[in-house]
Amino acid sequence: MTYTIGSCISDFDGDGDTGTDADIQAFFACLGGHCCATCGSSDFNNDGDTGTDADIESFFRVLGGGPC
Repeated sequence: MTYTIGSCISDFDGDGDTGTDADIQAFFACLGGHCCATCGSSDFNNDGDTGTDADIESFFRVLGGGPC
C-alpha cells in the first residue's frame, strides 16, 4: 500500500503495518505537534479543522475497520 498523507487510513505512521500501537502513538504525538516525516496529518478526517475531537473519532473509527 502506498501511503498518502491525509488519506484517512489506519497506517498513520506509514510503516506498512496498519492499526498498531505505533500508529496510535504516532497519531497522538502528531496531535501534540510532533508529526513524524511519514505520518499523516492531525487533520485526520480532512475537514480542514486540525486536531479536533472529530479527527480523533475518525481515527478510531478507521482503526476499527469503519469509514473515515
